Amino acid sequence: MNRFIIIGIMTVWVVLTGAPVAIAQGVLPLRDVSEDQAAPRDWRQVDLNWTNLAGQDMRGKDYSYRSFIAADLSGADLSRARLIRANLLGADLSRADLSGADLSGAVLSGAILTHVDLRGAILSRADLSGADLSGANLDSADLRGATLTGAILLGTSLTDAKRDAP
Repeated sequence: MNRFIIIGIMTVWVVLTGAPVAIAQGVLPLRDVSEDQAAPRDWRQVDLNWTNLAGQDMRGKDYSYRSFIAADLSGADLSRARLIRANLLGADLSRADLSGADLSGAVLSGAILTHVDLRGAILSRADLSGADLSGANLDSADLRGATLTGAILLGTSLTDAKRDAP
């Protein structure tokens, strides 16, 4: 069994363009999860970092504490999914359906959330710093305790969203 010792952590900001993702001095291509492959019964055993999950039906499933670093989840259906304390650093969630999802304490720093549906989602204590939420729908979402430092909110709808008092 291989064992690793983490001696340092470096934050990497990733922009997904369909090309391989450049990390430090190496290149990590996105791994595809195609319709031809059988979906695993237990996603907790699957490494989902740098994975192409675009357009996948993931609704109502529990992905709490999972890591989706730089994953492509564009257009995925994650409605009513549990993503409590999930790591979505730099993930592409553009046009995804996250309505009613629980993202309490999730890390969404630098994530692409353009035109995403977050109606009624729970984002309490989530880190959305530097995330692009342009055109996103956060109507009735719970944003109490969420960090939005440097987030792009151009054209974002926040009707009836729960926020901390100023």
